[in-house]
Amino acid sequence: LTTTINGVAGTAVPMVNSVANTSSVNNLTTTINGVAGTAVPMVNSVANTSSVNNLTTTINGVAGTAVPMVNSVANTSSVNNLTTTINGVAGTAVPMVNSNATSLSGSSLTTTVNGVAATALDLTPAITSKAWSLAGNTTSTGTGQFLGSTDNRSLRFRTNNVQGLILDSTGSVNIGNLPIPSVSNPEKLLVDAGSTAGNPSFTTNVISGKGYLNNFLQLNIQNMSTGNAASSDIVATNDAGTEANLINFIDMGINSSGYSTSNSNILNGQNNTYLYSSGADMIVGNSTAAKDLIIFTGGTAIANERMRIKGTGNMGIGTTTPGSTLDVKGTLRLSGTTSGYVGLQPAAAAGSTTYTLPAADGTTGQLLSTDGSGVLSWSSVGIGVAQMVRKTASETVTSSIVLQDDDHLFIPVVANGVYQVEVLLNITSSAGGAGGMKIGLSTPTGSTSNVLSEININDNFHWTRAWLTNNTSYCTENTIDNTKNPAARMNGIVTVGATAGVIKIQWAQNSSNSDPSILLPPSFLKVTRIQ
Repeated sequence: LTTTINGVAGTAVPMVNSVANTSSVNNLTTTINGVAGTAVPMVNSVANTSSVNNLTTTINGVAGTAVPMVNSVANTSSVNNLTTTINGVAGTAVPMVNSNATSLSGSSLTTTVNGVAATALDLTPAITSKAWSLAGNTTSTGTGQFLGSTDNRSLRFRTNNVQGLILDSTGSVNIGNLPIPSVSNPEKLLVDAGSTAGNPSFTTNVISGKGYLNNFLQLNIQNMSTGNAASSDIVATNDAGTEANLINFIDMGINSSGYSTSNSNILNGQNNTYLYSSGADMIVGNSTAAKDLIIFTGGTAIANERMRIKGTGNMGIGTTTPGSTLDVKGTLRLSGTTSGYVGLQPAAAAGSTTYTLPAADGTTGQLLSTDGSGVLSWSSVGIGVAQMVRKTASETVTSSIVLQDDDHLFIPVVANGVYQVEVLLNITSSAGGAGGMKIGLSTPTGSTSNVLSEININDNFHWTRAWLTNNTSYCTENTIDNTKNPAARMNGIVTVGATAGVIKIQWAQNSSNSDPSILLPPSFLKVTRIQ
């Protein structure tokens, strides 16, 4: 500042030596040369305006440069929460879906999220191409479409929320609430009828088949294997039987066409059928009154009936009308334990006689006699009564000189009886007859014999003779000449002692030789009681 007085300018001096601005809230105070002025507002007006993403601030009417409001925006989610981050600042997470509802009207599906309903989706195409309709399906290919699972899981079926059937992952079907398949041999079809503990009188048909077929309606179990141990079986097992212990079961089955095991079991054999049990008694019968149990073989013709048990209890073999407890039409044969048999055969036109046997056995030498009405009793052979037996088959001795009983020529005699003995033997050999022949007579203990024995085996006119007086005496000939009609004969008296017994013809080779000595039919022994 320069001051001029009377035209004389003074020295210029500064007017403002110091200036300072201070603010408090929105007030500005200017202090000049230490003198503070009145505080005045710094900002009298502020206005923000936006255009698109730009923000412009106008202060005291002066507009600033426009700047972007949002430089970055990011959304992140966790479960159902959404977080928005603007310019690096994360907002509070809020739920994305507060409500979600799905509704079905006909084949239209509608989803409503947070109260906003989406456009209805028509499910008809999906149902037609993929789903199984409750009203039936017409587009099934049989292989490409199925009802089931595609993973290794069982398919379970329930009614009233109770399990009724399982199709398991191995292809087996188990029917029942809690079926328990076998561990060692799982069943392909298991039907578990459950327990009747609460109602023990209740009965159940586990499997039942019905129909109206004018033909076979059958349960057919067929094992297609031709293996050597293959069979088709229907088996019933009780509570104590298992596949491991093999007890308490009944089995009906048939072996395969290739069946052949190494054991000697009676069931072994190709195509054999069987019905057998492993338990207590096996009971077979017909419970209908007055009806029969019939067994046949060789075909289903009426003529192939072999045995019938009548409802009355009478059993018939070879007859359909048995008239007694056992009625056999034809020959009754009793076979020996080693060979041969005894046959009983009635006349073709039998006299319809029933014989009643004695209550006890008779004594040695006694015979059965009838009273004329079929009642049999034991009686001793009367004086003058002859008994005779003959050989019915050839008998051979080879390489043996030990006297042996003949298979056919023996007759029982009573104690203290006196008998005339007559014998004729037809002798031969298979080759040269080098073994010859030796014959004797065996009598009961205590008997005395006076029997002349004669053999003619190599000459038409000469006989070799010997008196047989005891069980150790015999008559012999060295060779058998088949061209000379070889034979032997006996005639004499045997007095039986206090012990009854049997008179027997005994014979052997005279010298041991591999050329067999043979006794032929119709050799005979005749014994006549004379005292």
